[in-house]
Amino acid sequence: MEGLAEENQSLKEEMRKHDFLFVEILEEMRHKLDWIEENQKQLAVSMREKPELDSQESSLQKLESESKTIAPKKDTLVL
Repeated sequence: MEGLAEENQSLKEEMRKHDFLFVEILEEMRHKLDWIEENQKQLAVSMREKPELDSQESSLQKLESESKTIAPKKDTLVL
């Protein structure tokens, strides 16, 4: 009986160690998930801002292309 009690105690201690490791892993996973969620939020914010930047860039490109198109016409008129 004494051998069974010692074995039982040893198994309990081993289970506690495994439980402790499991909890540590869960906490680490939680931190990683929090980090991922934060990065997703930042990405979503930057994606919402990106269309505004794209529209500004496209209007600048339109202005540049219009000025390039207009410039040769003026040159031909001057000649």
